[in-house]
Amino acid sequence: MRSFARVVPIAAAALVIALSPTANVAAAAQARYLAVTSHSIVTATQGWAHIYGYQQYQQQYRTAEWALVLQDTSSHLAALDVQIMVVLYGPNSTESTPTTVAITGIPAGHKYYLVSAGEIYASSITSIQTSISVGRTYTGRFVLPAVQMTVKQGRVVAQVNGTVNNPYSGTGALDLHGNLNVIYFGNAGQIVGTGTQTVVIPPPGKIDPFIMGIVPPAGTMSAKASVDPCYTTVNGLPAQCVALQ
Repeated sequence: MRSFARVVPIAAAALVIALSPTANVAAAAQARYLAVTSHSIVTATQGWAHIYGYQQYQQQYRTAEWALVLQDTSSHLAALDVQIMVVLYGPNSTESTPTTVAITGIPAGHKYYLVSAGEIYASSITSIQTSISVGRTYTGRFVLPAVQMTVKQGRVVAQVNGTVNNPYSGTGALDLHGNLNVIYFGNAGQIVGTGTQTVVIPPPGKIDPFIMGIVPPAGTMSAKASVDPCYTTVNGLPAQCVALQ
């Protein structure tokens, strides 16, 4: 039975992120970068949103995706049961229904790379309102699988390879899988796109390679990723989570 040392509840913090357009923005692919403000124990240090158009069954659609780089600013407190609610706003009204994403947590002093999941219908974006809540903090050992990414530039497109490790031990560390959240960066460190992929976390103490199945966006020079090994919902952490030791 695990126990929490120094459990501290954290109230939700609201964050409004204003968007400024990039130069030469195409009507069907509006890319906008975020002026991010820090707050609470978990800080959004960088963010990005993008609108693209596509056609399906002779209908034209415009959808949005977003990315956030989250930072646990504490040197000794892990943020657990983290919930992030994101709403995209247009010039005059709300552009999307609230999207809530739950993650097990962020280790003390570490970053978590988070991307949107599923389609978000929007025609334009001028700002993003983000509300982040941290259920509690934790002074014990809390680790997430380490993901290393490399970008190999090809003649036509780039290929992204990676490795994921299993830092856990015991029977609860076997047969793990998680959803990989990938953020692609350009040569100046700016976000240029996102990706997701399900990965199988190898046996304890092992490292497994993988290849991203989708071609990264143009201008990708590097990639960062996070994976949550525990099934987390908006109702809180699961009864047993191998990351909590």
